[in-house]
Amino acid sequence: VKAMAPFVHVANTTRIKVTDSHKVALGTTEFSLENFFNGGVSVATVGSTNLQNQLTRAKIANSRSQMGLADLDVALGYKFLYRDTKHCFASIDLTIPTGNRSQGEWLFESIYGNNHHVGLGASLDTGIQIWKSGKSSADVFWTARYKYLFQGTETRTLGVKDVKLGHYYMAGVPGQAANKPLFPAANVLTQGLQVKPGSVFDSMIDFSFNSCKFTVDIGYSLFWKDKESIRVKKFENGKLALAAAAFNTIGAFETSVAANVFKVVNLVDLDIDAAKTPSLLSHKLSAGMGYTATMYKKYLASVGLGASYEFGTTNADVENYALWAKAAFSF
Repeated sequence: VKAMAPFVHVANTTRIKVTDSHKVALGTTEFSLENFFNGGVSVATVGSTNLQNQLTRAKIANSRSQMGLADLDVALGYKFLYRDTKHCFASIDLTIPTGNRSQGEWLFESIYGNNHHVGLGASLDTGIQIWKSGKSSADVFWTARYKYLFQGTETRTLGVKDVKLGHYYMAGVPGQAANKPLFPAANVLTQGLQVKPGSVFDSMIDFSFNSCKFTVDIGYSLFWKDKESIRVKKFENGKLALAAAAFNTIGAFETSVAANVFKVVNLVDLDIDAAKTPSLLSHKLSAGMGYTATMYKKYLASVGLGASYEFGTTNADVENYALWAKAAFSF
């Protein structure tokens, strides 16, 4: 029986940079494009031709971070082979959500865990000693894990078909009265969706060199994730329309007037793919060093440091590097 719940700190940096940026006067205040994406543009002056509410969903900031206890992984396994020079273990695995949920307020949220999806899968752990001389030895370990993540609700931002960045357009409710503010479409298009992540496969091969109480590891990992399935839970036709750039909020937002409306958004106009993660395939190279000692003549304790670099095969894959420190105690 095995249980693991890592404490994780996740930081995302978009490094957004607006070139040739200039401020625009809305009412009596000047705003920049950065102000808009940060949710800082709001025009509430009565009689203004550009009444608008601030962006409250899918905002963009340079850096966001979160930390907490990621998902609890529990395994029930059996040791088919367990010797000093080789082993083979198999287990049934259960993932219990303990991480955070997406809120939709910011784009590229820092999520630790699987966004509250329950998972069920299986693992295989094998190893064999390939060389030994005195107090030194070399081993090869291979691990493979499969997991299926079940459907759950996630807050994500939908796009608008054939309109690039359409969720950032000013929008309104068709027929809304004069002197009523517009709002960024993302405020409505960011909502709870039924998301089914599907299958995840993770495999690692590790070469380990041991001398006295020190260990050096060099590894390669392959990660594959199935494409997601997404379903819109609720969206009412005729309740959202993108406003034309020339629309004047002094008048009513009538969709029957072609000059007022850029596009009426119905269910068939929602770009679900914009909120969907496609199939992913990435490769990771890693290296680490550790030290193991025996405490009280029977308990093993170890410490270690390591680093890895992961690179993808498509633009959808996340490329990242990681640094870690770990400590373990077994009895």
